[in-house]
Formats: sequence, structure tokens, C-alpha cells
Amino acid sequence: MCAFSWFNRTLEEEEDRRRREEAMAQAEAEDDESDSTGLTGEGYSGDPDKRSGKKKAKKRKGNKKGNTSTASKRKRLDGPIDGTEELSRKVYDTMEKLKEIFFVIRLHRHNSAATLPPTSDPDQPVHSELMDSRDAFLQMARERHLEFSSLRRAKYSTMVLLYELHMEQRQSFMKPAFRYPPFTK
Repeated sequence: MCAFSWFNRTLEEEEDRRRREEAMAQAEAEDDESDSTGLTGEGYSGDPDKRSGKKKAKKRKGNKKGNTSTASKRKRLDGPIDGTEELSRKVYDTMEKLKEIFFVIRLHRHNSAATLPPTSDPDQPVHSELMDSRDAFLQMARERHLEFSSLRRAKYSTMVLLYELHMEQRQSFMKPAFRYPPFTK
């Protein structure tokens, strides 16, 4: 649940940043209109080269932000997502940024999936008694005290399960090499 709140916070921050950029662009457009009439921000008439240093810096900073936002918008539109609505585009953009954190799967459309080569697994299927029924798996998990309630326990339980699956196949071929010594007094 923590990841989802962080994800929502990231979306909200993205929206706030976009609104600020739009407001800056609108303010910049208004500044350009006032400059074209011959008035600068202080009310003096003159050419735009005689603006104050702060205004020039603001203008340069605004131009840099404007260029990056339009470039990123072009990049988004040129991507593999064609004709989707704005919400799905935002989700894809956010997931692209967070692809190191989340496991992202891209689904193909039905017509493009038909053109893909068939998927073939080089390994043969392995029969396991643990996977015969749900009860066999649950009994093994109960005996080994496996839990999947937290990430740490799920990782450990998965490793134990994989070890059991691996060793189950080997045990049918191996004879017990270790024997207990006889009890002597």
C-alpha cells in the first residue's frame, strides 16, 4: 500500500509541475504581448534589449523550460502508444519512469500479436508431486512453516519452494548417501 501512495504522490507532483509550466508559459506569452507594444515590465517604452537583468534571466529560464516540455510532449506522442486517451498516456509515462521499481508488462494488440513468432520453451515440463494439487502444496508449506504474508517471508518461502522442487527431482535418482551410525554403548 505504501508503493501506491508514493505512486499517487508522484502523479500529483507531475500534475502540479505541468500546471506550473502552463502558467509560466501563459505569463510569458503575456510578457511577449506587452513587449510587442513597446512597453517593458516597468512601464517604460523601449526595445526589449534594455530590459532589467531579472526579466532577462526569467525569460531565458522560461525558454529553457518551454523547450524541454515541448520536446518531452513530442517524445510522448511519437512513442508506441497511438490514439490512447490522456489518462492511459499519463500512466504509461509514469510507469516508464518507475520501470526500475515496478515489474512492467506491455501487452500487444490482438492483430500485432498474431504477427509475433511463436513462443517456445527450450526446457521440458517437469512433473512435481507438490504441484499435483493445492492440498499437496499447502501441506508442504504448512510443514516447512512457509509464509507469503510479507515480502521478506515471501522471498524466503519462494527460495525454499524452489529448492524443494529442485531436490525432489534429484532424490528419485539418488540413494541416501548419509547413514546414521548405529547406536553403541
